[in-house]
Amino acid sequence: MTENDFSHQQHLDVVRALFRLYTEDESTLDVDLERLKSASLEIINRNKLIALYRYAMEKYELLPALGKKNFRMLDLMCCYEKNLRAKRESHNRILFRRMKEEKINFAVRKGESLSFCYKESHHRISGDTDILIDKNDKNKIVEILDSLGYKMGEFDHFRGEIKDYRREELIKYNISPDHLPHYLLVDDGYPVSVDIAYSITWFKDNESYSTTELIDSSTSELNAEAKFLDTTLHLYRETFLKSSLLNRAPYLSGMFDSVILHNKKNTEIEDNRVKEIVWFSLQTLAGNESYECLNRKYAYYYSGSEKKPMKNSVLFYMFKNRETSIIL
Repeated sequence: MTENDFSHQQHLDVVRALFRLYTEDESTLDVDLERLKSASLEIINRNKLIALYRYAMEKYELLPALGKKNFRMLDLMCCYEKNLRAKRESHNRILFRRMKEEKINFAVRKGESLSFCYKESHHRISGDTDILIDKNDKNKIVEILDSLGYKMGEFDHFRGEIKDYRREELIKYNISPDHLPHYLLVDDGYPVSVDIAYSITWFKDNESYSTTELIDSSTSELNAEAKFLDTTLHLYRETFLKSSLLNRAPYLSGMFDSVILHNKKNTEIEDNRVKEIVWFSLQTLAGNESYECLNRKYAYYYSGSEKKPMKNSVLFYMFKNRETSIIL
């Protein structure tokens, strides 16, 4: 086992310990508590698990073990997420009211819509608000966003301002069959971002899934089966498709979503992609195989329908510094 493999194995052990403790599986309690103390806050935060980690550390009275410096870092990370969530919810109330006034049928999807799966709604951290609409309402939603002060672009964290998309990014969005570019506004230094899609799966062959049939207009949510399908296929896309891997690795929070939803659902979905990503997630979070074994087993991606080998699986990049580019 290489030095990198050993470090990555430690990260995997921590994530598995966190999953067991959060889902109240205390079968290896003493070992898991020790592992939790050695967690990398950078890795935990980057994978949107910082609120779950804080919950587990507090529940099992482990916060003093962090020391003052790491405790302050943890506290600052959680405070930032809490403030960002409050800003986003405030602006979302205005946006959703306008959308309803304009008779736009929509559903909140992905991160925020999955908070019901967790012990507390704030445990599911989300970087933006993901919304599903019918493609026919595309122009109306853009007009609403413009009128509310949202701007198309990306947030520059160092300058605290919105920057324009690069030309190649705009071209990618213009030819995209499933969603608009990100729209955002800045409130007191916090980026409030909205991601509008008009396909739940991002696959051209799934056009048979009608958005109007999947959206419950009374609650502005996807129905239960669509929520599971949307979550798992989104993670599949980010984990195994070349077009997504060239941008970044997925987040471990997506695996938590998929496994928790899988354990809650009552129906079986006959889609091999769903089965593939759920099994990968289960083996990662609740399995016993080593990091080295999983990294070797899942070191592949799909280009079209063709399966091709990668140097490492996405697990390598989930546990690696952000600067590390994915090598296909």
